[in-house]
Amino acid sequence: MEALALGLPVVSTAVGGVPEVVEHGREGLLVPPGQPQALASALVSLLTDDERRRRMADAAARRGAALSIDTAVRQTEAMYHELAAAVPGGR
Repeated sequence: MEALALGLPVVSTAVGGVPEVVEHGREGLLVPPGQPQALASALVSLLTDDERRRRMADAAARRGAALSIDTAVRQTEAMYHELAAAVPGGR
């Protein structure tokens, strides 16, 4: 998430919640765990393809903005306002 917040494409293993946050081929590249050669290849592929790296960086910045704490707070507040408005006597 830190890389996304900085507008950097992610290169990571597809473990834990990473695939839920990073779409392979869009915001970065995900490789199977335990395959260092695949990780190295993914890194080299981004280092050698400026246009692909720029596209992924732009997508990463958009995704990072969508995942920011400020965005999460605004979305939560909006949900509470919507729910309160649906309750008789709610504000």
